[in-house]
Amino acid sequence: MKIDFRVLLSKHDFYESVNTYKPDILFIYSKFGFRGKDLEKKIKHLNYFYKKNIKIFLAVDWFPSEHLESTSESDIQIFKNEEICNFYFGEREEESMYDFESKTNRKYLKIPNCADGKYHYPTKKYDKYSYDIVFLGAKLPKKKYFIEEILLPLKEKYNVGIFGPYWSVFDNFKRGLAKISRTIHFEKINRIINDSRISISYKDENKLYSSAKICLNYHEKESNNEHYHQILNQRSFKIPACGGFQIIDQLNYLDKYYSDEEMVSCSDKNDWFEKIDFYIKNEKLRKQISNKALKKTHRDHLYENRILQILKLTNKI
Repeated sequence: MKIDFRVLLSKHDFYESVNTYKPDILFIYSKFGFRGKDLEKKIKHLNYFYKKNIKIFLAVDWFPSEHLESTSESDIQIFKNEEICNFYFGEREEESMYDFESKTNRKYLKIPNCADGKYHYPTKKYDKYSYDIVFLGAKLPKKKYFIEEILLPLKEKYNVGIFGPYWSVFDNFKRGLAKISRTIHFEKINRIINDSRISISYKDENKLYSSAKICLNYHEKESNNEHYHQILNQRSFKIPACGGFQIIDQLNYLDKYYSDEEMVSCSDKNDWFEKIDFYIKNEKLRKQISNKALKKTHRDHLYENRILQILKLTNKI
């Protein structure tokens, strides 16, 4: 089945672009969909496209009312009273969206993250990426515990490779330049700057994950260690899709995707260090576990699987 796919950016006129192209399916994912005044301005257009039978997927998120990123009361009323989409969706687990469903009387649809079979598959081992341990991800405040208590101390004992944005002052400086170029719509300069910030390209991620002995994964936590953002991140799927052996933070929803025989999870700091020490010495066991996760991922967790989910929902197949 051939699918014609087009990207609509903030610089484009929303109504004119959608009305001209007339898509069967419209995905709205600008961070977490439309919000505030942007949402208010687009009610009329969304309602029009909804009545034209364009299947609209609007991304939503949800945090406690006291949280800085909590959804405003005006947005809640729009979600509740206006017919602006067919599906309110996101990567969050359903149980973390019960409050959204209760306050808006709208059903939430989970479309989980996944791997890209075109790029995420096992490769031969490359010497330049043959680390004991690797972590590919942004240096964010919500990963402070993991970075300071687990990741950096591991460098004292093992050959650790750390890749991703925000790990240097220079990278943060380039991030600021990219933001300015986006604001003034210098898209070419923005692309050049962002391309220069990539330490591991998308097409080379599989080389990194296939070559390292252990690939670490950690999810964002609040300062009080709460995990409101209950999403299984892309790394969770990319690593096993590439044949990598993953050690991940303990999540109460991980078993929806992978069993204990397919992925190793850790709770406290001691548990991380003990399991890393154990598995780094046990190549055969690492291979057994990663092979099971590889098969599961390429069977159930690729873009093809998510596209089929969407097409079935919209009666396109």
